[in-house]
Amino acid sequence: MNSHAAAIVFDQVEKDFRRTGKVIAGLDLEIHAGQFVALLGPSGSGKTTLLRLVAGLEQPTRGEVRVPDAARRNRGYVFQEAHLMPWRSVFANVALPLEILGRPREEIRAQVETSLALVGLESAGALLPHALSGGMKMRVSVARALVSKPSLLLLDEPFSALDEATRFRLATELRRIWLAAGMTVVFVTHSLAEAVFVADRAVVFSQRPLRILADLPIPLGAERPDRLRVSPAYAELLARVYEIVAETGDAHTRHAT
Repeated sequence: MNSHAAAIVFDQVEKDFRRTGKVIAGLDLEIHAGQFVALLGPSGSGKTTLLRLVAGLEQPTRGEVRVPDAARRNRGYVFQEAHLMPWRSVFANVALPLEILGRPREEIRAQVETSLALVGLESAGALLPHALSGGMKMRVSVARALVSKPSLLLLDEPFSALDEATRFRLATELRRIWLAAGMTVVFVTHSLAEAVFVADRAVVFSQRPLRILADLPIPLGAERPDRLRVSPAYAELLARVYEIVAETGDAHTRHAT
């Protein structure tokens, strides 16, 4: 496998867990630098495990996961849960990665304010997490992941707790941020519509043990205005992805919008 131009390489990766058995079996996958890739598949198929392998939070049982050092050092990760520190304000939670990096105070303030504005929480910086809704907490988590301007951004169903209008807006903003920053994004979602709108490539996985059913380009152009969601090209790609995902038999994924 040629990994010269790849940001992330899975080379014959297998992952076993003592209680649940084999989750990933013989996976070969390349994600090139600067790509925006959506990962789709049934619940419990191993998508989160795959993301954790990229992040170094899990190690493969066999095979190798290769991630460039620069991406390992500067990555953002948005988990399914917000994982905020309850004693720190919204501002302080978002600032934490920059504080760990030892950035100057004025730089921290400017980047936190920018990151909060991106997720629509510019007026919520002084609030503590207990005062936030579930959707607001997830937006804080996204802002925290973006604040250090990562070269690799990993997202594990980050918008699932949000209302539809907020999901649409954040998907558009995430796409815009990706275009501006040129980072590599790996995005786990159950929403087919979200994946087709925001990503340039969709990898569809089977039931576990995880294997690739399809690896599809999403050729909808760099700019993705809201009106794209009602275009024939978008509908055609969404239908194609739906047909593939439907073969997995996972109703939750099939009906996600």
